[in-house]
Amino acid sequence: MSIARLVIGGSIALLAFLNVAADAPRATAPAMVTFEDKKDNVRFQYPDTWKTKPDKDDVLMLVPAQGNSDRDITFDVPGLPPHFPGMIRLSLIENGYIKDQKKQHPGIKVVQAADDPRAGGGKARLVELTWQQNGKAYTDLGLLIMRKDVVYIFSADASADELASLRADFDKIVATLTWTK
Repeated sequence: MSIARLVIGGSIALLAFLNVAADAPRATAPAMVTFEDKKDNVRFQYPDTWKTKPDKDDVLMLVPAQGNSDRDITFDVPGLPPHFPGMIRLSLIENGYIKDQKKQHPGIKVVQAADDPRAGGGKARLVELTWQQNGKAYTDLGLLIMRKDVVYIFSADASADELASLRADFDKIVATLTWTK
């Protein structure tokens, strides 16, 4: 009789353990979703913890898949005025980007602007901007890429309390950047 209780008791304990283990959150990395813009010859991946949101100003806008958040990541390929090849320099793109951000966020400050090696055959600058809005500090990261006379802009905005997780995802996305032509 004591062996039966041990077997039954052990089985119940094992089932209880398995049930708890099944309910525990998985510690796996999020899956990556592929985005490809055939028109502009670019492909990259983003974590599935983000979802797309329609946006008339950008090729792609990503917002957190769950919850409400003060963060987003955008990708754009802005149109350029007619020009001779090589005429538009990255410094002009950077100045225009900062000017556009200042229109949206008065009082914006440039924290840093530096060359970035992640352009994959192009030239790139990483611009970090900060501003205050409704008593909260915000940061914008802009990766400005010039490749084959085309400009590509990755931009990420977040409040100060969400900046670390945004930066990690931004870096994951940029690390997957590939050119299709």
